[in-house]
Amino acid sequence: MPPPPPLPALAPEPCAGVPPSPPLALGLDATAFDALGAAPDVDYRALFVPHADPPRRLQRWAAARGVRLRGLRPIARERGSRSEKVLFGLDDGYAVEAVLIRRVDGHTACVSSQVGCAFACRFCASGRAGMKRNLAAGEIVEQVVRLGPRVNRIVFMGMGEPLNNYDAVLAAIRILRDRRGLDFPTTGITVSTIGIPKALARLREEHLAINLTISLHATTQAVRDHLIPGARRHDLAEVVDRALSWAMRHNRVVTFVYLLLPGLNDSPADADRLARMLAGRPARVNLMRWNPVAGIALPRTPDGSLALFRGRLSRAGVPAVVRDTQGRDIEAACGQLWLRGGPGPQHDQAALRDAETRR
Repeated sequence: MPPPPPLPALAPEPCAGVPPSPPLALGLDATAFDALGAAPDVDYRALFVPHADPPRRLQRWAAARGVRLRGLRPIARERGSRSEKVLFGLDDGYAVEAVLIRRVDGHTACVSSQVGCAFACRFCASGRAGMKRNLAAGEIVEQVVRLGPRVNRIVFMGMGEPLNNYDAVLAAIRILRDRRGLDFPTTGITVSTIGIPKALARLREEHLAINLTISLHATTQAVRDHLIPGARRHDLAEVVDRALSWAMRHNRVVTFVYLLLPGLNDSPADADRLARMLAGRPARVNLMRWNPVAGIALPRTPDGSLALFRGRLSRAGVPAVVRDTQGRDIEAACGQLWLRGGPGPQHDQAALRDAETRR
């Protein structure tokens, strides 16, 4: 069954009998902020303070204009050796996870773009309950803000398919990079996608120097359809061609992520097909091992198989590295983030109980 069409990038529908929430201030671009009327002690940059309880001057400004300064509630935090996972509660009772990854030269924020995911990748936790709704631009921006002031890289590699929530994700990126706000460098932002051809065509025409990562994971249509059921209508060759077209249009290199799964996509023939797709093109390959997920039985690729696959790509002239993602010690690595909670008055407690049972 093909994935559902993208939903509009608006605030979530309220539960029955519950009045709609005011808009999020962090979903305002600078023009919309100006339209609300100036205040002598509040400028646009002030909206992005990382505190859960913003200064009173901001609270007065928001109350007078009918906007909310914060929409996410941290429900639980779990710290690992180099990463920290935060469970954020949403207004409608769902909860999403975001991850802070500590590096020597700063922090990376791994953020979610949807509540769940429609693509149901066989190796991933996020789509096991389906896709509930899109996150609004302000909910995406707030994840970055709440993960702290040392964040200098953002990766859209949390829950959801970013290009299936195209308008909100692009709005969030533009808000984050606005010079009057966080002034975040666009080159520090990576969008990771399974590759929706029409969305890649739109992204090609955007004037944004972001980084693009394609979750490929297969070299034949049959294997990709098996691994990513929600992407069955997307032709593999077209996904690759659209991504390479984006790279050439923006004079950048596109990264193809390839999760090696023994007996499924790790044969010498797979390596040779991948090399033929990408050799001589503005592309590189990140090879990855599967990160275990409760309830999914898949083997992890041994080091020897990774080395052989990488060697065949390298000899064909395709740059390839083996990437081990951070956060596996707290189930915060790629593919390990779960949809939590659900509509109802006890959403925080339900989401927390759900998180506890996964540990």
